[in-house]
Amino acid sequence: MDTEALGPAVRRFRLAADLTLERLSELSGVSDRALSDIERGAALGPQHRTMVAVVDALGLDDEDRALVLRAAREGRRRSRPEPGWRLPLPRGAADFTGREAELARVAAALRARPGAPPPVVLVTGPPGYGKTSLAVRAAQHLQAEFDDLLFLDLAGTTPDATTPRAVVARLVRALGGTGARAADDPARLRALLGHRRVLVVLDDARDEAQVRAALPADGPAAVLVTSRRHLEGLEDVVRLDLERLRPADSRALLERIVPRHQASRADLARLAALCDDVPLALRIAANRLASRPTWTVDGLAERLAVADRRLDALAAGDLSVRAAIALSFDQLGPAAQRLFRRLALADGLDVGAGLAATLAEESLRTTEELLDELVSLSLVRAVERDRYALHDLLRLYALGELAAAETAQESAAARRRADAWLLRTTARAARWLEPGDPGEGAADPGDVAVLATREEARAWLVDEAPSWFAALRRVARGGDPATVVEVARTLHRFPGLRHAWGRGPGAARVLDDRATPARAADDGGPRRRDDGGRVRRRVRRRPRQPR
Repeated sequence: MDTEALGPAVRRFRLAADLTLERLSELSGVSDRALSDIERGAALGPQHRTMVAVVDALGLDDEDRALVLRAAREGRRRSRPEPGWRLPLPRGAADFTGREAELARVAAALRARPGAPPPVVLVTGPPGYGKTSLAVRAAQHLQAEFDDLLFLDLAGTTPDATTPRAVVARLVRALGGTGARAADDPARLRALLGHRRVLVVLDDARDEAQVRAALPADGPAAVLVTSRRHLEGLEDVVRLDLERLRPADSRALLERIVPRHQASRADLARLAALCDDVPLALRIAANRLASRPTWTVDGLAERLAVADRRLDALAAGDLSVRAAIALSFDQLGPAAQRLFRRLALADGLDVGAGLAATLAEESLRTTEELLDELVSLSLVRAVERDRYALHDLLRLYALGELAAAETAQESAAARRRADAWLLRTTARAARWLEPGDPGEGAADPGDVAVLATREEARAWLVDEAPSWFAALRRVARGGDPATVVEVARTLHRFPGLRHAWGRGPGAARVLDDRATPARAADDGGPRRRDDGGRVRRRVRRRPRQPR
């Protein structure tokens, strides 16, 4: 229905209900003057709540109700002063894949509840995880529920991030035109948003001040924010922290972009895994294949399989995984950068604060603050039991920075210090598990690993198993079998820890051939993995006796 038909439609429905303007005014709470302006076309875009009151008073069915409200919405769009420039949504990705649960949660959170403050949703996540794409997709899905959509890039990952005053000014001019007075006054922006159903998308926020400047005090508006930072200072916010895509969605995204003749499903699965299921990496890989018809997925996967070349291969035109991560890394202070680089030396999928402190050569308290900085910037993930994970592509970036910033001798020295600490702490933890009293020295208040109970000691041994297994292997290969023998014999007395021995990468080779005495400490003999990845023991069979 065209906006011009709003007035005649309201008049037709009023007469059909046998109501005078005065009676409709009494029923709706809208003045008869305002109702007259609507019917005469003098008011082309009445406010949403005004029209809801009118259609409620008229008792319209769902179809007629939707017709009137749609006409009023179109009228508001047409009657708004033409701004000097708009803030339209950027072009969305036609091949957007997955994220159904995340989109549903964002949409539900952005729908204002009667009497509640205007909703604010914050989408966070590491570089390349598709925060902006998700926000644009969500805004497109909600377009029919808002009178206007405004998209503002806050440039939070650049040196020239938009100031809070500039955020206000750009939104005011988009809503009220270039001639709007007091354009950088937050009160003016709140007044403009107070009675409009506007969805404001603030992309790439750097800090809380940028966001607070644009938040409406009341009314039907809503705000959707994306940021690499968690912006912990914002209150009354629905938070959504993006994870990597599910493997099935990663393959589906590749299938939508890569021509069919270039790939098999098995090849796509391998390529998705090498891209770590990160949307930016997947899109870059797929674009490279689509632009080179003679390439195959298997050929590109072979390039990506070389770890120190992977980030170089994940670049296409102005898209680059390395460049995306660098925008966050460059915002870290020197100590946080050093910790991030050295976390790449850890062998496990995640690390505890004690190992992180040893690698960083910092106190535990300082390291925890640095880890908080890395978590806040989405470069490191906080996981269960106060541990921290560095995903594959971020680890490769950290390794590259480590090679660029530190000599091979410095990196080797940091690893030796970490290995020595791991084995020393393994012995400490094992003493806690001795029958009866753990004895003197099991608790060391000065160490960065706090092991004050049997439970803490056992948990540490299990959580750090990949790291101390790897440390054992390196020490054994370095010609120190005595240390390996001592640690292996100590742990051998605790069969309850047997399940931990299989967690570390290469656990079957912990006891190197040069540490033969340690091999005997493991009563079942050395173990290896079968084709399914399960650990099994190599059984020495007795020679068959002749009959």
